[in-house]
Amino acid sequence: MTTRGRLTVAGLLLLTAVIAGAAVSWYIQRDIPIPGPTPETVLQEIRQEFNAAARESAAAMAAVKKEVKSIRGKVTAEVYAMPPDDIVRGLNDELSRFRGLGAGADGVDVVETGVLGRN
Repeated sequence: MTTRGRLTVAGLLLLTAVIAGAAVSWYIQRDIPIPGPTPETVLQEIRQEFNAAARESAAAMAAVKKEVKSIRGKVTAEVYAMPPDDIVRGLNDELSRFRGLGAGADGVDVVETGVLGRN
């Protein structure tokens, strides 16, 4: 084989190796599309989650209403069992806590220290 023939074969082999390397590199680095969820599927999942949350919320509201009704009934029964003077004293004590004032037995308001940041 002549020198020119050897160069031609070597050039063809080199060209083939470069093309094969480029093809392998492209195949490794290409983005393979991963099928994702369709918009209809996502929308259906969101609807299911919303409906489940709505059912849980309704159940919680029903439980709270039931407990409020029970507590209201207990408090009403306790208040009706109390003499009127005890009711007035209880209301006065509760109001004084919110105002930051202490009502004495004689009905005179006395400022308490340390309540709601007042001195």
